[in-house]
Amino acid sequence: QLAGSDEWQSYGIAAGAGDGVDGLYVGANYFRQRGWPFTATLEDTVTDTMLYGEDNVGVFASYRRSGFSADVFVANAQQQTIGTQPIWDPFDTESHDPRVFVDLGYVHQIGEFQSLQLNFTFNHDDFDTPSYLSTPGNIVPFRATSRGYLLEATYRAQLTESMKLTLGGLTDIHEGGDSINAIPAFSEVWYGVYMQLDYEATDWLKLVGGMQGNLPGEIPGGIVPRAGAILSFTDNVTTKLLYGQAFRSPYQLERSIAAVPVIQGNPNLVPETIQTFDVQLAYHTDTYRLAGTWFYSDFNGVVTRAGAFPQTYVNQGNIIYRGVELENDWRISNRLQWIGSMTYQENTRGGVYNTTSAPNWMAKLGLAYTDPKRGLKLGLFDTFYGAQTVPATAAIVNPNPDAYHLLSLNSTLDLNRCLSCRSNASMRLQFLIQNLLDEDIYHVEFERELINTIPAGAGRTFYGGVQIDY
Repeated sequence: QLAGSDEWQSYGIAAGAGDGVDGLYVGANYFRQRGWPFTATLEDTVTDTMLYGEDNVGVFASYRRSGFSADVFVANAQQQTIGTQPIWDPFDTESHDPRVFVDLGYVHQIGEFQSLQLNFTFNHDDFDTPSYLSTPGNIVPFRATSRGYLLEATYRAQLTESMKLTLGGLTDIHEGGDSINAIPAFSEVWYGVYMQLDYEATDWLKLVGGMQGNLPGEIPGGIVPRAGAILSFTDNVTTKLLYGQAFRSPYQLERSIAAVPVIQGNPNLVPETIQTFDVQLAYHTDTYRLAGTWFYSDFNGVVTRAGAFPQTYVNQGNIIYRGVELENDWRISNRLQWIGSMTYQENTRGGVYNTTSAPNWMAKLGLAYTDPKRGLKLGLFDTFYGAQTVPATAAIVNPNPDAYHLLSLNSTLDLNRCLSCRSNASMRLQFLIQNLLDEDIYHVEFERELINTIPAGAGRTFYGGVQIDY
C-alpha cells in the first residue's frame, strides 16, 4: 500500500507458486487519486481549474508449464479530462477505458538446435467519453471499440556453431468502430514476415542482418532492412555500427475519421518510414561503464494534420534527427552506485530547425545507496528536460515550456533486517518525494498547435507506504 498527496492511494496484492521457469503467478492493483489542480487557459480563452483525478484497477495472471505460456491482463482506467478538444466543457468530462489482453504461446523444441514458437494474442479496448456533440443537459457519448487478433509463428535455428537464424510471420486482424460513426466500422487484415541472421565471424566480430516485410491490407506495403556489426577490440572496448529501417502504417483513425468541422481522415495516406544510423563506442570494467553514441535518422512521409478546419491528415515532408548520447554506470563501492546519461538532439524539417516538441537537451542522473545489513535503500534521481519549441501557430495563453529538473527521493527500509527480526513475513516501509524542487511543468500542446502549452503535472508530492511479503 502507498498513499500520499492529492489523496493518492494505491493497493496491490500478488501471489505465486513455481520454480522460476514453470509456475502460476496472479495479482491485482488498485490506484486512485482525487487529483492535482489542473489550471490553464485553453483555446476558448477561458481560465479555469479542474482536479485531474484517476481511478484505476487491474488484475493479471501468468502461467508457464512445459513450453506452454498464458498471460492475461484485465484493467479499467477512469480519468478526469478536458475533453476531446482543448476547451473547457460546461460539464464534467470523464473517460473510461476498460481493456483486456490475452497472450497464449507454445514453444516446440525440434531437436537440440531448433525450435518453433507459436503465439496468439488478443486485445480488446472500449473507450468512453463525452463526444464533441455534447451540450449541457445532453451528453452524447463517444464509445470507441477496438479488437485485435494476432497470430505469430517464429522459427529459430542454430545453423552452425557461429550462425543463428530467425524466421517468422504474422497475421494481424483489426476490428472496431464507434457510437457516433466518427470512425466508421472497420475490419482489416495485415500480414508481416521477418528474418534475421546472426553470425560470429571471429572472436571480436559479430554481424547481424535482417529484414521485415509488411502487407497492411489496402495500404501500400514495403520491406525494411536492418544490419549491424559489433566489434570487441579488447575485453573492455566494444564498438557497435548499426543501420535499420522502420515502417508505420497509418492508423484507421488517420484514414477514416469524420469529425467535421474539426478533422477529416485521408484514405490515401501511405506508411511513414524512417532509417537510422547508430555508432557506439563503449568502455567497461567490472565496476564501470562509459558509452558514447552518435545517431542520425531520416523520417519520411510524416503523417501530420494540415489545412484549414476541418483539417485532414497528409504525408508531409521529412524530418532529419541527429544527435549524441553519453551513458555512465559506476559502482563506486558495494553500497554506492552512480548512473547517468545525457542526450543532445536537433532536428530539421523543411529547412527549419527544431520543429518537434522534443527538447534539445535531456539528462538523467542518479545515486543509489544500499545497506544490506540494515535493510536500507536510498535513491536520489534527477531527470532534466530542456526547453521545448513552441509552434509558430500557437497563441501564448499559458507559461512557455521552460527547462526543468524532475528530482525524486525514494527510500525503503526492511524492518526485519533493521530490527534483526526473524519471521516468515517481511515488512518494508517506503517514503517517496517526487518533484522535490517543486517545479512548474508545462508541455507543448502538440495536437492542434493553437495554444502554446498545458500543465503536465503536479508540484511537489509526498508518498508513504508499506509492503508485506510472505
